[in-house]
Formats: sequence, structure tokens, C-alpha cells
Amino acid sequence: MENSGAKAVFCFYAGGAAVDFVKQYRDFGLAGKIPLYAPGFLTEGGVLTGQGEAANGILTALNYSADLDNAANRQFAPAYRSAYGAAPTTYAMASWDAAQVLDKAIKAAGGTVTPESVNSAISTVGDIDSPRGTWRFNSGGTPIQPWYLREVKQGANTVAGDLGRLGG
Repeated sequence: MENSGAKAVFCFYAGGAAVDFVKQYRDFGLAGKIPLYAPGFLTEGGVLTGQGEAANGILTALNYSADLDNAANRQFAPAYRSAYGAAPTTYAMASWDAAQVLDKAIKAAGGTVTPESVNSAISTVGDIDSPRGTWRFNSGGTPIQPWYLREVKQGANTVAGDLGRLGG
């Protein structure tokens, strides 16, 4: 691949395959020579620990990074680290957000809470103050949310840039 003239590599792996691929990328001498881009799941959670130093410099896109500087994340990330001894992941953040959405929707559903009334009320929840940044559902029920470019530095996903808002 080094002689292919490629300016970058894009891949999608998660789980054990992500650990293997990242280590092989390094072992083949490509890390540091040809940038590696991927969806955030390549380096998210426990796989990053398994990848070790081989992951340094990898660039990923995802809707969350534990080092985001916003009010909600300044509360969420330290509390998560204290409780679980690890940086929060997008999965933890999404669970946090799901609880907020359900809380707002159940309150908006009124006295009779049914699956139908909660589902209908979800479209009325408005802005969600989230560790990922403020987001909301569009008219079709898709989150309009921020996305970030992340770079692995010293064993952690760090925000390298803002990729904009998607879902609108």
C-alpha cells in the first residue's frame, strides 16, 4: 500500500477486528506515513485500550468525545470516570441522552402514559442539553447533532475539529 500513491486510508472496523487492523497497520509500517481515517467505532471504548500505542494519530468521526468542553460534559465525563474508572464512550453518552429524552417525553405525555403517547411526545422534547453538545430531533425523528473529528493522542480520543451538524 505504501507504494500505491494513496494519500490516506479509510476503513470501518469495530471490536476485535478493529484491534487487529490497527496493530497490523502499524506493523506494516503504514502508521505515521499514510493517515488512517474511520468512523469513531474504530477507536471507541475498550478497543482503544487493546490497540495501545498503535492507535496514536488515527483520525475518526463521531458525535462524542470525552474531552468535549461544554457544561453537560464537564459534569458527565468526570462523574462517569469516577464511577467506572474509564473515559465515557459514545454508548454511555447515548444512554444518558436516552434517559433525558424519555424523562421529557413521559412528562409531556401527560396523565396517561402509553407507548403511543410517549412516542408521540418524543417529537416535542425540543433541545437536549447533552455531553455531545445541544441537539434535537428533526421532523422525521433523526437527531440534528454535532459531529467531531477526533485524533487518538496518548491513548485517548481527543477533539481535533468540529465537523458540523448533521441530521437536518
